[in-house]
Amino acid sequence: MRATDPSKASFTFGNFRTRRYDDTVIDALGLGPFCCLLPEIADGTQTTHPFSAEAAGATGLLEGTLVCLGFVDIVLTALGAGIHT
Repeated sequence: MRATDPSKASFTFGNFRTRRYDDTVIDALGLGPFCCLLPEIADGTQTTHPFSAEAAGATGLLEGTLVCLGFVDIVLTALGAGIHT
């Protein structure tokens, strides 16, 4: 599944208040014809998907492992680096 989280969608082509893409922003950038290329916005606190057998084989993770998108990658990077209390 190709998706982005609400924080990334808002930072680029969206509205942080609605957590959705914003047609005014997209049109101002002249990107209207390319809207079909924008990924679905998935809220990782609400939506997860299990790893497929193919993805598991490619990564070494277990098939069925739930995957979600996290908000703002710097937070996830810090957690992954062990920067937490």
